[in-house]
Amino acid sequence: MTGVLANPEAKRLYDDLLSNYNRLIRPVGNNSDRLTVKMGLRLSQLIDVVSNTIYYIILLVFLKLYLK
Repeated sequence: MTGVLANPEAKRLYDDLLSNYNRLIRPVGNNSDRLTVKMGLRLSQLIDVVSNTIYYIILLVFLKLYLK
């Protein structure tokens, strides 16, 4: 799968939210400080299984990020 399917409003929201995003800025007081990131993933719903020559599973998940 090479891309994500979404409606035009979702694409516009994504573009608006990340228009001024700077990848070099980190959420720490000092740039040399360590940043610990913990992730949690919760499966909410198995929506569909598509079987062509390759199997695709469509899921609804919730992702939690903890920055410390």
